[in-house]
Formats: sequence, structure tokens, C-alpha cells
Amino acid sequence: MRSGFVGALATALITSSLLMSGPLARGSPDVLLDEGFEDGVGAWIAGGGVLSATSALAHEGSQSARLVTDGNGNIQSPPVLIRPASSYALSAFLSSEGTGIDSVTLRIRWEDCYHGFTRSNALLTGEEGPWRRFALDVTSPPEAVSAVIQVSTGSGVFYLDDVQFDGPPPLPATATPAATETPSAEPSSTATPAPSGTATPSRVPSATPSAVPSATPTAGPGSSLVNGGFEDADDGVPTGWLKYGGKLSQTAEHYRSGGHSGAFRSDTESTKWAYQALAAFGGSAYEFDAYVLLDDPGAREVFLRISWYESDDAGGSAIAVSDSPARLSGNDPSFRYLTTGAALAPQSARTARLRVMLVPASSATTTVYLDDASVRQVAPELAATPAPPPAAQDDLEEVAGTIDEPARSQRGLAVTAARSLPRQGESPYAVKVNEVEYDPVQPGDEAAFEWLELYNAGPEPVDLAGWTLIDNSESDELPPLVLGTRSYVVVAASELFRDGHPLVDSPIAVIEDGRIGSGLANKGDHVLLFDPSGRLADGVSWGDDESVLSPAVAAVAPGHSIERSSPGRDTDTAADFVDNGNPSPGRGIGETAVAGAAIERQVLGSSTMSPPERAALEGSSDVRQRLIASLAAGFVALAAGLSVGAYWRQRLSPWP
Repeated sequence: MRSGFVGALATALITSSLLMSGPLARGSPDVLLDEGFEDGVGAWIAGGGVLSATSALAHEGSQSARLVTDGNGNIQSPPVLIRPASSYALSAFLSSEGTGIDSVTLRIRWEDCYHGFTRSNALLTGEEGPWRRFALDVTSPPEAVSAVIQVSTGSGVFYLDDVQFDGPPPLPATATPAATETPSAEPSSTATPAPSGTATPSRVPSATPSAVPSATPTAGPGSSLVNGGFEDADDGVPTGWLKYGGKLSQTAEHYRSGGHSGAFRSDTESTKWAYQALAAFGGSAYEFDAYVLLDDPGAREVFLRISWYESDDAGGSAIAVSDSPARLSGNDPSFRYLTTGAALAPQSARTARLRVMLVPASSATTTVYLDDASVRQVAPELAATPAPPPAAQDDLEEVAGTIDEPARSQRGLAVTAARSLPRQGESPYAVKVNEVEYDPVQPGDEAAFEWLELYNAGPEPVDLAGWTLIDNSESDELPPLVLGTRSYVVVAASELFRDGHPLVDSPIAVIEDGRIGSGLANKGDHVLLFDPSGRLADGVSWGDDESVLSPAVAAVAPGHSIERSSPGRDTDTAADFVDNGNPSPGRGIGETAVAGAAIERQVLGSSTMSPPERAALEGSSDVRQRLIASLAAGFVALAAGLSVGAYWRQRLSPWP
């Protein structure tokens, strides 16, 4: 149990903004929720079925809410702010077609500022008839700050009407918590650091909520994520969670904390997700995180996404998305940490969907496990601007009220290739991806010879410790290395880079596992560069990958590189890059003609060198000595030629 301080503080943070955010409270101050569905289902959402407003049957008025489900259906209200340790009354009327109402459970789910932690079930009352009344009188827990009304059903067609939730209004936004109480630590779902050796951002959550705003903010979270530990379930289905495609169930086979996790199974190749819809407030910043066990070759990757909506019910088309910088891939028997980092809600956002995205590798059955999910408000100045929704948005966004239907996203893999990614300009640093050689000509493992070049166009040196590079599927953290202003650094897949480019004078950062990401694809791929706070500094895509630049930079021939025509020039278009037939790591493209590597290639390729001279030059252990020797020989030959020319000019001159 967390102290009353936390509940009071959370209530003070979020009361005013939620009450002004939409039709979550109606009637007198003591009637927190009075819903007859006369204006539609509004911000109510459904899981495992289709929810809509209907005039076919109504208890009072002309409409009710109708849920059609083939099993384990549920209806959930928007969050309602309440006052801790206070008396509340819930009542509602339910009806069903062709089945008894005994399979229905109506409950209040109480929430603190972190997650739903307990529930109170309403009792079936009243006479037999087409409509049956459920009612509950209860005292809210001392740490509760909000409540969600939930209806769980079996298979069939169900109707809900005249839901009324009565009680005292929440604490005013200016309320000051008691100074004698001390907030306790955040739950274990965020207190454990990410396991080592996993593709995670450098920043993991601290043991206490980060960047808590003042007690009188202009906006705050409307509710916290429900059942983030997957400890509560109805008939094996985690309460509070919905899904699009796949199957989500509670399991005790694997878990990170508590005794359960969520098992998310896929039997098709389409992208699918488990999610929750919550109130959101434009201009506020949120961080969504979770732990995922991915130990199945059938899963290509798992990542987190916040989709932002202007609607009150988190339906329709998303206006922006915020993805986790890291994406889990590969097999690991332990839970790994994922986070979106601080994500800024667009000013027009009213709701959001928090999604755990599963991208299968094929149609084979695969299962990943989810645990300890949470969402929190963070300081807006730390947040990254969300990206526009994907170009193929209709393939990634379900329309509110539609039933789960994996067939709707059979093009999931193609959509994943074109998924939305954060755009340039979010990071305050001016570090750019200046050049990439993704198709080297060396034999063997091509990925080991790949490299890219970073350029600091900013006025101050930048320490690259904690910076991250991400390609289409994996990420690499850069080693500690200071990149000077107006300077270059080469990021090489392995030490083999030095064999192909022995004369590079700029610093070289070598990736530990011998490849950049999963290896840069020749036909099309992308590279994204994130600063230590998880904000995007720069990115480029080429070939058939238009996820960063659209159109992408045109693919180049083997042995060529793509390079900015002017170091640091960035208009966020493919026009910034040109085809460099003579790659120049550690230098701008304009320096290639006088660079040491080019001179060495010209010397070694000269047809005037005798075989002994070539052998001696190539056999030299010191490259610089070879270059100096070659240049000296050239100058001697030039001086000799000039002397001979001067002699013959003197002999042939008509003047004495």
C-alpha cells in the first residue's frame, strides 16, 4: 500500500485537467458518472467484442450500449476521478439476448496514480425482467485517486444502460498533501534496472517517479495504466488489456514480479498489439515502459508505441505516434526492459493508446510474455516530439468498436517496413550521419567491413557516451568518445575497417559485436542516431526503405558510399546526399581528391612502377612511410624532368 500522500498528490496533479477534458462527469458535483448512452458510447471502450450505441433496446431514453462478443467480452468506462476514503454508490441496468444475465459481472476498479490495484463487485438486484439492476455501495480505498467501471460478460449480445456513479467530487487541484507523510518507492515494475547486454536505451527509470510536476499543473494524466503486472484476470484474460490480433492470456509460466505475466501469442504473420486506451492531455509528457520476455525465433521484434488521438474514445486515426527507440529482437530467456522515453503529447491530443507491438517473423505460432508495464508523467522539457503517423496508417490503426480481426493486417510486415519513426530536429545536438558505406567490396562477411561517418556541425564538442545507433532491427550503443566541433568520427562495424582504410586520421569507434545493427542491407535500410536522452539527432534511409526519408537516397553501386554533398548540410531530404564513388571516411567529400587514401590508391595503381618498387612499397609495414616514399619518388622524378627540360631549352634558345 502506498501512502495517502501519493494519492493526494496525484489527485492534486490531475483533477482540474481531467474535469475540463471531456464528458467524463455529468450532472451535479455528486454525480460523477451518469451515462445513458443517448449521445453514443463516447469514451467507453470494449475488449473481445464490438461495442456500439443502439436504439433496439433501452432501459430509459432512446438508446443503450450494445456489446456483441464471442466470449470473454468486456466494457470499460473512461476513468473518473474520486476522493480517497469516501463513500460511493454504483448502479447500472443490464440485459442480454438469448442468454442469462448471470454471466455478467459489474465492478468498480480502483486505481492509484500507478495502476489498478483492487476491485469491488456490484450485486445483481431487482426483479426478473428484460433489464436487471446491479448496485454497489462502497468506500474508496485511501490510496485511490480514480475509478473505472467495468462490465465483464460471457458469449452473446449484451446491453448496458443508465450507469450512475455517485459520491463526493475529487480533491480540488490546489489541495496540498499532508507534510507529515513520506511517499513510498515506486512499484517494482520500474525499480529494477534493465538487464545488461540488451538493446535498451541508456536511461532506465529510477526508484521514484521522475520529474514530478508542481501541485498546480495545467495538465496531467487522466488515469494510470490498469493491471500492469497482469495479476488480475477474468477467465484467464488480463483485465484492463485489449488486443488487436493474436491471443492475450494470463500465465504463471513466466513472470518478472508477482506471480503472473501476460502471454501474447501470434499465429499469423501480421503485426499485432496488446493495448490500453487512456485519457491524455496535450502539451503534457508521458513515459510508457514494460518488460518483455522474447525467447522465440518466431518473433521478429517487439517494441512500444504511444498513439495519440484527438477523439475522446481513442478511436479513429491517430494524429501522431511515439515509439520506443529500442526494439527487442533475438532470443533471451530473461525479461528485457523497453521504454518510449519521455514522449510529448500533441497539443490537440485528448486520448492515447499504449501499445505493446509484436512483429512476427512468419505465420508460425510464437509467444512473448509481458510484465510490469507502467506509465508516468514526466517533465515536458525532457520529452521528444511525436512523429507523424505512418503512411500506411489505415493498416496500423483499428477503428474504435471493431472486433479483433488479424486478417485486417495481413500486410503487417510491409507496414512494419514503412512504420513511422521519429524525425530529425528533436535532439538539441547537431551531430549528423554524414556518410554511409553499406555495400563494401571486400570478400567474406560483408557486414564486418561496413561503416558510417558522423559529423558534429555544432559549436561545442559532444561526448558520444550513451548515444545509440539503430538500423531496421537492432541497436548499438556508441563507446565513450568526444567528437570535436566541425569534426568527424567513423563508426566501424569491426577492426577490419582499418584494413580497407588504413590512412584515416579521425577517431574510429568500433562496434563490439562486429556489425552495425543487424548488418546494413544493400537493397534498402536505414540508420537512426539517438542522443543519451533518447531523442533523435539524425537519420537516413536508402534504397527501398522510405521509413526516414521519402523518397529515400538512391541505392549506389558496391564499393560506393552515400555522403552529404556538404558536411552537416541537412534539409531532411534525400537531396542532401550524393553517390560517392571514392568513399572518404573521416573527411568531407570535397577533400577526397587530396586525401591520403586516394593518393595511395593512385600510387599503387600507377603503371610506371616496376614490380620490385611495387613489392617494396606494398611490403612496407608503415603506411605513412609508404606514402612518403611514394611522394618523394614522385618529386624526384618531377625535379629530374624539370632539369632536363631546362637544359634543352637553354641549348635550343636562339639568344646567346
